[in-house]
Amino acid sequence: ATLRLAAGAVEVVACEPDFLEGPGTYTVSSDGRLAVTLSTEGFRRTFTTTGSLQSVFGGENTKRTSSVYEIPAGPIVLAGATDLLPSSGDTFVREGTVLVPEAAGLFGAGTRAAPAGSFSGRTGGATS
Repeated sequence: ATLRLAAGAVEVVACEPDFLEGPGTYTVSSDGRLAVTLSTEGFRRTFTTTGSLQSVFGGENTKRTSSVYEIPAGPIVLAGATDLLPSSGDTFVREGTVLVPEAAGLFGAGTRAAPAGSFSGRTGGATS
């Protein structure tokens, strides 16, 4: 995804696959951590593998396993430590964590931010 941050607001410029909804907000804490809050339509990816250690030479009929990774619809937070780009002095996040709200506490009465993935930042060309 490509995000534009300005004056506390976040604009989703591009996102592939298209699952982020803007506008959002961002804050920078006193210890230099950036937190971007956006809404999402949700995202689900299933990885399926075939074969196993016991059937290395098997074909499509061998044992299948799958894993599902999912970000539920609703708010997400992209959080990471800020750094300064040597070339321009602009604030930049090299790596961070994707956080989603998760029920916590007795009978799920409260919520906590649970990790749902990670992201890495990269610089792009200047836009106007």
